[in-house]
Amino acid sequence: MVSLKSTELCRLLRNGVEAVPTHAVATAEDVEVAIGAPSVSSGMDSSGDLRGQCDVSYALFLEPADSHDHMTRFEYAIDQTIRFFSPTPGMVHVELVVPPIPHSDGGKIHFATYYGSHGANWQNRNDETSEGLDFYLLLNGAKWRAVPVFGADMANRLRDACDTNVNSAYALSMYPTSARPLRTFAWLWGDSPGHKGHCATLTSRALRAAGARGLVQPSAWYCPSSLFTTLTSHIGLAGGGVQEPGGLRGVSAAERASLESVDVDTCNATIEALLHAPLSHTAVRELGDAKCVDAIRHLTGRVVDTVGGDPMVARAAQKELATALLKWVLLRTPDAA
Repeated sequence: MVSLKSTELCRLLRNGVEAVPTHAVATAEDVEVAIGAPSVSSGMDSSGDLRGQCDVSYALFLEPADSHDHMTRFEYAIDQTIRFFSPTPGMVHVELVVPPIPHSDGGKIHFATYYGSHGANWQNRNDETSEGLDFYLLLNGAKWRAVPVFGADMANRLRDACDTNVNSAYALSMYPTSARPLRTFAWLWGDSPGHKGHCATLTSRALRAAGARGLVQPSAWYCPSSLFTTLTSHIGLAGGGVQEPGGLRGVSAAERASLESVDVDTCNATIEALLHAPLSHTAVRELGDAKCVDAIRHLTGRVVDTVGGDPMVARAAQKELATALLKWVLLRTPDAA
């Protein structure tokens, strides 16, 4: 399994500010930005916006429901079809979350496609927010798992790639070529921007266009489960080396410590609020983007640290990241028009 080199990992995950206390700065001189500005005043401009580019985005995977009581018969049939064609671990849906750093470009944060929709599009914008809260945080709140995808300026590049696939028609008919032995024929489907596809097709197509590594197959080859396996096995896609159990080779204790929050107590309090506090626009907006970004960066680091380790520990870390990420992007103060 591929892992990040020490300097690359620091570049992708450390604090994204111009001036940070010296005790929080890694020793490597080439450490750069990954997730925008953390909870430091110099990371905010005069308008309160986060600064800098964002080198990570997230694939958001949905585990199967424990109960089918809320599904129609047709929704149940689709669910069973997806499960039939999926390897383990079973995932029934995938979409993308692009962090709003330095801004959301008009609410372009969630990109997804669903059966019965008018095609792939940006979700949870303007008057759609209430419906999104129900779907993401109430109905499926405990079922999401977030996997980070790293790359230079990934947020902007992925947002642009998603824009080229807006209104792509949903195609349940493409699921057979995402399962053995029909994967061999996945290349027969079109894969240009705007071509039809199911959720994994559109997600992998956008990620490939944005420069995500590890996606060597045609987009129609992937179902949610195989895409999950591919992305989790390439979390460290930006560097060389071999993953060692319990950690990342070549990352010193000092360098790993530099990936932590400048203010650990504040970061831990923010994580606790995002994971366990009652759902509230007010609470998240009082925390502010900078503190939430600090918490998301820390939780992303936890997911990175689980690569190659205990699958149950990795699952728990991915779930915590997904919960915090969703609460932040759904309940935060919208960007000014």
